[in-house]
Amino acid sequence: MTIRNAGSFLSLVAFALAASVLVGCGPNITKLSRQLEDPDPTVRWDAAEALGRSGKSRAVEPLIKALADEETGVRNAAAEGLGKLGKPAIAPLSELLKDVEPEMRKLATFALGQSTCPAAAAPLAEALEKDPAPAVRIEAAGALGNLGGETAESALATAANKEKDKNVKAAIVQALKSLLAGRHTN
Repeated sequence: MTIRNAGSFLSLVAFALAASVLVGCGPNITKLSRQLEDPDPTVRWDAAEALGRSGKSRAVEPLIKALADEETGVRNAAAEGLGKLGKPAIAPLSELLKDVEPEMRKLATFALGQSTCPAAAAPLAEALEKDPAPAVRIEAAGALGNLGGETAESALATAANKEKDKNVKAAIVQALKSLLAGRHTN
């Protein structure tokens, strides 16, 4: 194949990939879900990333399971992917905020914070107010600051007056500053 033909071939491949996404032949959720069980953490990480980019609500369940992966990178990719999926992931992530393990609650909070869905604000506000682990409350404060909106602002203002932990309080103050700065730039 000549260089000239290689360019045409690559254009054809790019066109085929774009067309497959447009007609609904995008990523195979079942195959990617199976890859989350691969012994190689890089394969699991790539699968979690691809599931998050898929935009498919069917990707929520395998990504929730991947939050328990032994590798931190895979867990983080799963959390980010759930955040990208938005609204379909809100209810399962909200349930994870009740997990006995603080690390799982922190990951769920992080994932909710990756979402731009306004429905994420209520469970984040509850985590900020009620979670016994300071690390989870710090994550919730940052997530609410990034998410914005009335629910986030109200939860942060209320928590600023009630919070006793100095590190959590500092995160709340920073989140409120972010919200105010965002309001002045819009």
